This record gives sequence, structure tokens and C-alpha cells, in this order.
Amino acid sequence: MEVRLEQAAGAGWETVDPGRVLDAGGRVRFRVRANFEGFLYVLNRGTSGAFALLYPRPRDDNRILPGREYPVPASAGHFQITGKPGYETLYWIVSPAPLAPDPDLRAAPLTAEPSAPRPGGPAAPAPPAELLPRCHDEIFRARGECVDVTAGPRAAQFSPRGWQVSAARSHSLDFARHEDFAVISSTAPLTEPVIYEYRLAHR
Repeated sequence: MEVRLEQAAGAGWETVDPGRVLDAGGRVRFRVRANFEGFLYVLNRGTSGAFALLYPRPRDDNRILPGREYPVPASAGHFQITGKPGYETLYWIVSPAPLAPDPDLRAAPLTAEPSAPRPGGPAAPAPPAELLPRCHDEIFRARGECVDVTAGPRAAQFSPRGWQVSAARSHSLDFARHEDFAVISSTAPLTEPVIYEYRLAHR
């Protein structure tokens, strides 16, 4: 799966480094291309540890086919960056068959503000609040861009409650970063749901 991060620039959009440190108030979206057939789900993990379903929205078709490009969110939508500086962790779940999301999950905008704990059990551990994005000096000198090399896609640390997916499988995935896109791949065919994280750094 190839994932491109785009941010609004003037009247259009520009593709940016997966680790670009984004500005508060900015608008972002993703473009996804895969070489397999499956279904995609994207969840947001707020600073409280609670989850919200970002994609698909009601009436969205989240089926992906080989060789096609898909915007996330669908059509002309976007995510807004808000909240205190830090990292927003998105969980990408890819499955060969449709999944039934936890009915307690609510659709919500992308935000780094704390969200209310979900009823029915404890929320997932919250990420450390004191971590702040840092510009990579060499990249900044070479390109003049603030890029945090810890942002972007990586193996998931745990699985969202209520989904039939294990984080252990994500550690067998390969993650490759390029200047304007990231590639997530596996040597084994997609026969069960897999999950990985995408960290968005913002200031």
C-alpha cells in the first residue's frame, strides 16, 4: 500500500513528506494506492486514549481495488489539525473482508484535543503528553522543511478494542519512507485484517 500525505496549499493541495510537522489549523488528506483487494478503515486515537472512526463515513464505499487511487477521506473531504502541539495517532486497518466496527465508535473530526472516555471499560493508554515534534536538522538544512523522522507509518503498538485485528501481525510489515510518500508492504498475502499506525506531527 502506497500512502501519500497531502496538505492544503492555496487553492490546491501539495504532497508532503510523511513526517512533515503540520501547522495547527491546517487541512490534510491522504491518497492511497494498493496492489490488493480489501477494505480500509481509519481510526483516530485522541489524547485520552479514546478512539473515533474517521473513515469510512456513512455512505462511503471503503472497498479498495488493485491499482486504483483513493482519497481518504472520500471525495472532497479533509481532516483539520487542531489542539495542542504533539502527535495524532491514526490507526489504519486493512482487511480482505468487511469488518463490523464497534458500535460505540463515533465519527469525529481529526483533533488532538482530549475526547471523552468510552463507556464499558478503560480506554487505551494515552500517548505521553510531553512529547513534542522535532525538526530533523539535516532535512531542514537540505530542504528547508521541518520533518520529524518519528512521524509517519510504523507498526502498531496495540489493537483498538472492539475490532477483530491483532497488533502482533503489524510487526511483520515492512515500512519504507520516501520524500513524498510511504509504502507499507508484506511478503505474505492479505488473508486476515492487519493494522498499523500513522503518526501525524503538528505544532
